[in-house]
Amino acid sequence: LWALAKMGEEPDADLLAAMQRRALVIAREFIPQEIVNLMWALATMGKTADADLLEAMQRRSTALVEEFIPKGVSNLMWALAKMGEQPHEDLLEGMQWRGHALA
Repeated sequence: LWALAKMGEEPDADLLAAMQRRALVIAREFIPQEIVNLMWALATMGKTADADLLEAMQRRSTALVEEFIPKGVSNLMWALAKMGEQPHEDLLEGMQWRGHALA
């Protein structure tokens, strides 16, 4: 998805749905960069993650908060805002903590 978004292209609805389903299946394997790439791509294309995927990505991000680099913190929060999604309280607190730790 990241490459398509970077090129200004959008997958058709079936491919987008399939990619989101696959991401949900492997969500526990995602590292911060993969989470950010996925969320950034969706937001850049003007899409939002399916509810289950959004939940999984927020939970995974919270679990990995100590591994996020500054750009990852920024891009994830931007993507959620662009999608019109409020981050979970735990995620928001974790990202704020991470921002302070990296400053």
